[in-house]
Amino acid sequence: MLKKIFFFFIFFTSLLHGEVEINLRDSLKFKEIRRGGLDKNGYVIAQGLLEVSCSQEDIGKLIIFNIPPYGLMTNKKRWLKIEKIVFENNNNKLILKDTKHFIKIYGILNKHELNKHPRADINEGSYIGYFPINFSIYSKEL
Repeated sequence: MLKKIFFFFIFFTSLLHGEVEINLRDSLKFKEIRRGGLDKNGYVIAQGLLEVSCSQEDIGKLIIFNIPPYGLMTNKKRWLKIEKIVFENNNNKLILKDTKHFIKIYGILNKHELNKHPRADINEGSYIGYFPINFSIYSKEL
């Protein structure tokens, strides 16, 4: 009986503590793709937005994001591999200073990947990208 009360107390106190939520507010999308004129680098950049929200009790905690080195984008007809995914300022660490934070994410795609398929109707369309986000939350110093 004492064990049940103890586990109930632990469970109840864990529910009262704040929680950190991370949502993909905008998935990776290209602003503009011009297939005809390749620039000298030959890359196009997709942009997305992460939203991190927390309670007042979580302010001061450290969040470290771990993302895979590549992702995928699709126009529902064709899949493209994003070569690299990076955070704004190339920083994957965030210290919570406010209840809401917005982080920009960039995906880099080689423009030559768009030209690999010969049919234009398969290449055309709006591309949207997704990737898994793993994160760790570390408590603030006391």
